[in-house]
Amino acid sequence: WLILLFFFAIGTEARLSELATRGGAMFAFCAILAASNVATALLLGKLFRCSLEEIALAINATLGGAPSAAALAIAKGWPGLVL
Repeated sequence: WLILLFFFAIGTEARLSELATRGGAMFAFCAILAASNVATALLLGKLFRCSLEEIALAINATLGGAPSAAALAIAKGWPGLVL
């Protein structure tokens, strides 16, 4: 809960005009990072002969965090991939 308060406090000082002008570049930067993450995970996953489920969970864990990867594995019925 305190992390949300922290983000609120940081965000209150943001100017909407700067967000509008710099937001596109920041979105493009994040999209490039996410795409390179997916490409690297797919390449290395196939190189090490991992299943598509394991690769999908690895991508989810690096982009969304470990709790979201565990939730995805449980929701998709992959209990062997939940640690």
